[in-house]
Amino acid sequence: AVYETCLDVSFAKTGGGIALIKRSALERFKKSKIVSKHDYLGAANDKGQCLKAIITKPFAELDRHLRANIVAMDGATILDFQGNVIAAGAIVKVGAGSDGGGRLAAAKALSEHGFAVKIPSDGGIRGFGGGGDQKKKAIAQEIFTAG
Repeated sequence: AVYETCLDVSFAKTGGGIALIKRSALERFKKSKIVSKHDYLGAANDKGQCLKAIITKPFAELDRHLRANIVAMDGATILDFQGNVIAAGAIVKVGAGSDGGGRLAAAKALSEHGFAVKIPSDGGIRGFGGGGDQKKKAIAQEIFTAG
């Protein structure tokens, strides 16, 4: 489902980002506040409640077009280790002086907690990993480039 969605978003030329958080890094991710509590599914705001009403199944079970539209929203779509959407349209807090654009910086930051994909609106899809080390901050490593 993640692979198909990456292709759908890339070919639609909308761009987007997806992150999958490792089981061992989920609590650390939530405590890191890299994503605002307002971007989580079910948050006590209009966005959180709307997302909760729309996203009623795990990511892989959602309609393919709905998945692409969710990922194409401004901000990242974040899945837990079981494939459940935990946040969508999430604006990721990144450090100052990051190289590249916002999607690249967000993908690198999210990869500290698992795996993240940057889907540009006009180029190759890039995947980053290296996260999950609970004792020290991991450095994002580019795992693949497609396109």
